[in-house]
Amino acid sequence: MKELLSHKNIFLYGAGNLGRKLHKFLKSNGIEIKAFLDKRENALPIEGTKVINPFTNEIDTTNAIVIVSIFNRDIDFTVVKGQLLHIGFDEVISFLEFYPYCSDELGDWYWMSNNKEYLYDDKTLASVSDLLEDTLSKDIFASIINTRKSNNYELFPKKYPIEEQYFSKDIPLRKYTEFIDCGAYDGDTLDAMKDMNITCGKIYAFEPDLQNFQKLLDKVKKYHQQAVLFPCGVHSHTELLRFNSGAGEGSAISKEGVEIIQCVALDDVLIHTISEPAFLKMDIEGAELDALKGAENLIRNADIDLAICVYHKPMDIVEIPQLISTYGDYDFYLRLYGYYGMDLVLYALKKK
Repeated sequence: MKELLSHKNIFLYGAGNLGRKLHKFLKSNGIEIKAFLDKRENALPIEGTKVINPFTNEIDTTNAIVIVSIFNRDIDFTVVKGQLLHIGFDEVISFLEFYPYCSDELGDWYWMSNNKEYLYDDKTLASVSDLLEDTLSKDIFASIINTRKSNNYELFPKKYPIEEQYFSKDIPLRKYTEFIDCGAYDGDTLDAMKDMNITCGKIYAFEPDLQNFQKLLDKVKKYHQQAVLFPCGVHSHTELLRFNSGAGEGSAISKEGVEIIQCVALDDVLIHTISEPAFLKMDIEGAELDALKGAENLIRNADIDLAICVYHKPMDIVEIPQLISTYGDYDFYLRLYGYYGMDLVLYALKKK
């Protein structure tokens, strides 16, 4: 790493949570940061390091390198790189490329891991690919795996419109009487359903962050939607767990969480409740595999199709389809809705 960064003026593009972590990491390794680059005007210095808008201020780009410290679904690294090259920077690297240098410090970061064994062997990957129903899903799976192996941003597959997340128009979804929303956030999925003219007789929504839950409640009232709302997380068992709240849609169960929340197993709260065709969506920040284990009886016995996020943890893309396939016969589809491999959704449609 020091060889990569030696004799260069180092900038971090992005002064958010990831940027602060990389700043701390570099400083602990004796590497000073010239400045944060961020579009936000009037941003305060971070740990004594100034924050500069590179598009409104002149910056000395001589012998400079920019590490893009942004990793989210809305930011296309190739666009950011092009903008920074245009204003004079010669070298711009993505977080994807830099991650191997800091992986021991940061640990797993969403689907990224410092343990390449998480990719399993070719036989395992082939068995997962064989579960996928269409050529597009298989191509997306192959591109995602190749990107993870190479850290090459350019290998990411083309993303679908975020508005279609959970409801891709090219997947044979049915009309559902009931909708189970795990990780309901502020009711944004209800907004998407309304925009796409998708109707559902009744929803069961789970959201443990109380700020988000209040917004969800307001949204349900606004749409006059028949609903049962649970201010709870979803997990493998009904129990109390630690939780990091206040992070918007990123609020999540965490061993380091400062709050305690009630979590439930779907098998414990939806007993003999789902009797009509239902759709189960899960976007619960890494708890999907555990939550599916707590919904085994529901999935096995009810007429339910699923849309499950499989990007929050390194092995989700392998372990989640493997688990669901043990619950019954399904047609599996894979679609990507965000940059950096974010918002990767596995659809499981029960065969009739």
